[in-house]
Amino acid sequence: MKAVLSVLTLTALLVGCSSNPATMSNMETKLAMDEAKAKAAEQTLNAAPNWFIEPPVGDYGLWGTGTAYSNDLQFAIDKARLQAMARIAEGYKQEVSALRKSYKGESNSGAGQVFGDDTAVIDMLVDKADLSGSVVKDQVVVQERTGFRVYTLAFFPLGETNLIKQLRANEETAGRAAALAKNAHLELQERIGNK
Repeated sequence: MKAVLSVLTLTALLVGCSSNPATMSNMETKLAMDEAKAKAAEQTLNAAPNWFIEPPVGDYGLWGTGTAYSNDLQFAIDKARLQAMARIAEGYKQEVSALRKSYKGESNSGAGQVFGDDTAVIDMLVDKADLSGSVVKDQVVVQERTGFRVYTLAFFPLGETNLIKQLRANEETAGRAAALAKNAHLELQERIGNK
């Protein structure tokens, strides 16, 4: 009897929904919107450069990719570049902390139901990473909807390949040498003056 009532109820609901033009119109509108979103997502994916999907590695440095969308082209460029630099900083100098908690219990109701909770928190901090010498290697701008999607590929050379950092280090070394020479000269003058 319950099965018959369930079938009758289900049939009545289906007939009611199928005969209601407003419900069908809403369903068709939602389906059309979902199809439009899927098409837009496919276009975004097709417009993405290969290096964005699979970033390069090696060449004695770190690579970072970024993407951003804005109605203002310069703002989209700035956001994408910042995102690419942040990815480089994550690989260059980061501190990661993780916390995981698990709890499992069993109810006393005699049914033997097991329940539990499992949580994980991962925190990543990048604190003052000097990215001097990093460069934008490639950038792609695509018109999307009423604005612009920008993809940016940035590179940060490491070690001796980073000319900016080498120049800065040479300047610091020269500055320290000049300061030491000045101090040595002053000491010599004091020694001569005391005699």
